[in-house]
Amino acid sequence: ANYTFRRGRLNGIGIGTAARFESGSAIGFPYYFDANGTIAADIERPFKRSTNNRYDLWFSYRRKLFRDSIDWSLQLNLYNLLSSDELVPVRANPDGTIANFRIQQGRSWKLTSTFRF
Repeated sequence: ANYTFRRGRLNGIGIGTAARFESGSAIGFPYYFDANGTIAADIERPFKRSTNNRYDLWFSYRRKLFRDSIDWSLQLNLYNLLSSDELVPVRANPDGTIANFRIQQGRSWKLTSTFRF
């Protein structure tokens, strides 16, 4: 969602937010020996990782400069507001232990300024 004020004292100021949802997914399966003695994956009981929710927020400001010849904008993005750095399981071994992780970045920010002529 994004909203920019177009008139009044807040003219040119904008605010926005975003939510990202990543559902829990299968990261591996236990193995067993079937009736023929062959090793098979038990797809009825997958190893799953938990869900992952991330929230962002941004503030912006835009105005015309030098007799409206330059459009200047400034934006501050705040990423993963309610999160910290963490290891997220990617793959599990057949015994359920985690084989691989990825690093999920926690809170961060970015300040951007642009000029359009």
